[in-house]
Amino acid sequence: MEMIYLPKIEREIEINAPIKRVYEIINDFPNMPKWNVNANEVIIIEPRKKGIIKAKFGEMTGTVIENIENEKLSLAFEGIPLFNSLGYIFIPKGDITIVKAWVEFEKAEQKQIVSMAGERNLNSLKKYAEYLEAGGNPDEYKKK
Repeated sequence: MEMIYLPKIEREIEINAPIKRVYEIINDFPNMPKWNVNANEVIIIEPRKKGIIKAKFGEMTGTVIENIENEKLSLAFEGIPLFNSLGYIFIPKGDITIVKAWVEFEKAEQKQIVSMAGERNLNSLKKYAEYLEAGGNPDEYKKK
């Protein structure tokens, strides 16, 4: 059997918030549109396992394939040609969390747009987590 390797992009960001808070934000799928600039709406099909994400670049069904509390979370996607899977690895560094994110996608020519979406995702996660860590009210948060 021949192995098929998909193109993969990896990024890393430091977030000035403890790992527990960062993981909880990522794992809270219904509230993803509150902070993620790429997400417009999430419809839960099966809690903590599966949902429909309506994003700026299309609608997709995401299924959790690995979820280890405060360590890593990864999802597989159907319904969108932009990417196949993505994941986060959480690394504690005192009160700071290093988030390593990766995305696998099918078409090499989509690398630039996938990379841009990934950067926007991580930057919006950082902004929201640090806002909450500073005592911000999630109901008053304005994503940009």
